[in-house]
Amino acid sequence: SQELQVAAEVALGHELLTLVRSLEAESSEGLLNESCLKQVEAVVAEATSQGCDLKVGEVKEILERLLMRSVEQILHRNEPGAIETEIHNVERLIELGDRLDIGLCVTRAQEVYFQALESQILPLCLGGIQRRNDGLVEDLALESQWQLPQIRKLLYLGKKLAIEVDSWLDRL
Repeated sequence: SQELQVAAEVALGHELLTLVRSLEAESSEGLLNESCLKQVEAVVAEATSQGCDLKVGEVKEILERLLMRSVEQILHRNEPGAIETEIHNVERLIELGDRLDIGLCVTRAQEVYFQALESQILPLCLGGIQRRNDGLVEDLALESQWQLPQIRKLLYLGKKLAIEVDSWLDRL
């Protein structure tokens, strides 16, 4: 019935807001708390399966902040070893926004990425291409922790944020 649907939406909406707030509180330095993120994903999956429409404004704002912080951390912490998990978590945040159909705005995350593109990512690309062309792939660890697979992942992050990086991906 309609009343049950509304009750489910209210209950799940409240639970989602509580969990997203916890996710923000428990995530430090842009690193998302895995167990909180899984709980948020579970509530969103339950809401989707019940046909609930969870349009909670604060959830959108928090997810956008978490997205921006996560992108900042990936770009500024400079730890290529952890990049795969961190990029996967950014994808999970974007997917949550898509599943909730809340019009998640990635503009601030795009701005952060775009600033790093010129100052950080493209020089890494050029350095990686140069070393590969010079046959210095083995020497890569001496000069930089960043190897071509991780540089590709940084570019892939841009693609996830709807930034045109295909021409660089093709060159690596």
